Amino acid sequence: MQFSRIIVYSYPRTGSMWVYNILREIVQLCRYDIIPKRIPKSDKEMLKIHKNNLDINNKKIISIIKVHTLLDKYQLKDAFIFMTKRDPRDSLISYMRFMKVKNWDIAHKLEHISGYIDSVKHLRNTINSQFFFEINYKDITLRPINLIMKILNFLKIDLKEDQIIDISKKYSKDSVKKMIEKKDLNIKKKLAKNEKVSNNEVIIMSPDNIRAFDENTGFQSNHVSNYKDGDWNNILASDEIKEINSKFEAWIEFNN
Repeated sequence: MQFSRIIVYSYPRTGSMWVYNILREIVQLCRYDIIPKRIPKSDKEMLKIHKNNLDINNKKIISIIKVHTLLDKYQLKDAFIFMTKRDPRDSLISYMRFMKVKNWDIAHKLEHISGYIDSVKHLRNTINSQFFFEINYKDITLRPINLIMKILNFLKIDLKEDQIIDISKKYSKDSVKKMIEKKDLNIKKKLAKNEKVSNNEVIIMSPDNIRAFDENTGFQSNHVSNYKDGDWNNILASDEIKEINSKFEAWIEFNN
């Protein structure tokens, strides 16, 4: 391979965890070792691993990280960058549900969408296009096999058709949902029996919000939701929709 580092950057709730795991599967099928072997819980941990491997020289090791934090040119050097994008009105609602946010006013919602747009502009203005691959959330949900083939073409990697299909099945919405539901149930059983729960198994958001965490993939409770893109139009108040669209609709339509 002509690279030793891959960075998946995204704004929250735009499909980056799926992309991250697809890339890890691809690299391992090519018989390369990956760093990190276990998925860290935070950007801080991810970036520490990345920093420690900026000068990696072992051609059999590929560092792959996923972050929501904007990176500078030094942190991005010699890396292939994958950016996921989604209608920010959808990612806004998905984020609020995932984080159990119930009291955001319009100012917070506008700030969230503005942050998404700023992050997209930053990467587009910072990275050489030959090392930069944008992924639309709709391709993840509607055309996963075709998207995997595009990723392989971008990386100049060949895999067999059955390998591509297997990767797609492994990280399908249903497969990931079943996997994390099984972990959820296991955690609940342990808590009910007052058994010890390893810190690697959970993410504690608050005393009443404990999520199961899979350190092999990074997926956690409620990562897969029943939200349907476009439902923001039925969830946001009409005055909120009007204000959001007046500020951002033209950019969203042109860039999404």
